Amino acid sequence: MSLNKLHKKDFTIAVKTGTDANRSKFSKECVQGELYFATDTKKIYVAETTAGEFDATISEFTSSASGIGGSFSNRYALQFNGSNQSLHSSSTTQSYSVGTISLWFKLDSAITSTSSTQSLIGFGGDFTGLVLGGDTGSVEHELLMFRTSTANYAYTDAAGSIDTTWHHVAVTWDGAASEYKIYLDGTQVMNTKTGTHSQATIDDVIIGFRDANGGYFDGIIDEVAIFSQSMTAIEVANLQTNGKPNALNLLTPQPLSWWRMLDSEGGSGSSVADDGTLTNDMDLINSPTPHDLSIGPDSIYKA
Repeated sequence: MSLNKLHKKDFTIAVKTGTDANRSKFSKECVQGELYFATDTKKIYVAETTAGEFDATISEFTSSASGIGGSFSNRYALQFNGSNQSLHSSSTTQSYSVGTISLWFKLDSAITSTSSTQSLIGFGGDFTGLVLGGDTGSVEHELLMFRTSTANYAYTDAAGSIDTTWHHVAVTWDGAASEYKIYLDGTQVMNTKTGTHSQATIDDVIIGFRDANGGYFDGIIDEVAIFSQSMTAIEVANLQTNGKPNALNLLTPQPLSWWRMLDSEGGSGSSVADDGTLTNDMDLINSPTPHDLSIGPDSIYKA
């Protein structure tokens, strides 16, 4: 096993010399033991240092997704008008067992718990999906809600708001707790849940709208992805770096679907390609507008 020793300070690697030259080292020790990254197994291990710094028993610490997304070309997003624009699957209905949903959005106007509903992503002919603002009244003071066919998961705050800067949102299934969790900008914010909780299977994906209870999105959406993998908080953090999206195709496993909002088409076209493993392309309904991220204030978001 080839091991790289991990420490915490500044994330700057310095290679030790001597008998431990094959282990890359950070400059601050971990409190609970030494951490190592095994380059061959792609796992992190912890060593209990009872017999000296490097004469230790190695035990498995975690086996989360191998690979962390990095910088990549991200020039385009799509602007939705809030009244009739969306994306809809152009192929036959595709079924997803939802482990994680990830996307970026920028609102034209701030959302509060009394705002009209805006849909980020919907799942066919009912009320399911990921929505912003007030919904149906089944949960009060919601800013952000994920609805399955049997349950509601919400971030509620009567006095709060979501502003008009870029935000990353992720929804991930926690099998141990038997619930979905909502992460906003890398922080777990889900604080209210109702209904019967189980992992959802969805189909007929719509971006910027949902079939029932409407709520067209008014703003910009980018880098929408669905994973079968149920991500941990650390893995959700790896979806972005300093407020910029990471290359999701470098993760293991790769997304089932990854809609890059015309990056693959060079900023124009009547459909958005699916760069995931399922190739479920999306048609542009009423022509959402390509938004060039390389110029103007949004260039600070561009990866």
